[in-house]
Amino acid sequence: MRWPILLAFLVSSTSAVPAMYGEILSPNYPQGYPDNAQESWTITVPTGFGIRIYFTHMNIEPSENCEYDSVKIIVGDSMPVVLCGQRTDKENGFPMFEEHYFPYNMLTVTFQSDFSNQERYTG
Repeated sequence: MRWPILLAFLVSSTSAVPAMYGEILSPNYPQGYPDNAQESWTITVPTGFGIRIYFTHMNIEPSENCEYDSVKIIVGDSMPVVLCGQRTDKENGFPMFEEHYFPYNMLTVTFQSDFSNQERYTG
């Protein structure tokens, strides 16, 4: 089964400002994502702010080095985070909460799937 990627991002700063936030979903969520999917989201915040990304659900086709299906978080010319597979709490099987903070005001999140999957993953 394909499962969706569900992530939310929050903006962090040292000064008090109204919360800025958003949500990104994999294609067709909550149904399975399609083969050969390519999605890209650029997140930009004002200078002096950072970006905090929370993954609240992840079930992507697992592969060594995430070479098949993956989520990538790209900052400038580097790729600090590449994710695939399932993220669950090993004790009770519930989805696991994963957080990443980037002290930059712009980054790109990409989702890609390959040409086929043996199971149905939603992201």
